[in-house]
Amino acid sequence: MCPGAQWRRCLNGCDNQLAALPESLGNLTALTELDLRHNRLTALPESLGNLTALTELDLRRNQLAALPECLGDPTTSWPLYRNRWETSPPSPNSTCATTG
Repeated sequence: MCPGAQWRRCLNGCDNQLAALPESLGNLTALTELDLRHNRLTALPESLGNLTALTELDLRRNQLAALPECLGDPTTSWPLYRNRWETSPPSPNSTCATTG
């Protein structure tokens, strides 16, 4: 992810033992790629729905039980495996989780 000159539109947060994401992440509306694999995320902030330019989102190997509705169609090609899904394939929650 995020090769060459595209670095300004990509954010690599993998392998950081993140347990939560700030709501302010949704302010990065130009992001096209977000790599959050290999963390400890259990929920995603509602503000991720603001990332309308996002084309790649890697959520592999976290502790997510469901996807928030604000992320749209859970059948996208985003890597989602190795989480703790309550349903299979993952289905959206009725609302996005709020994290501080």
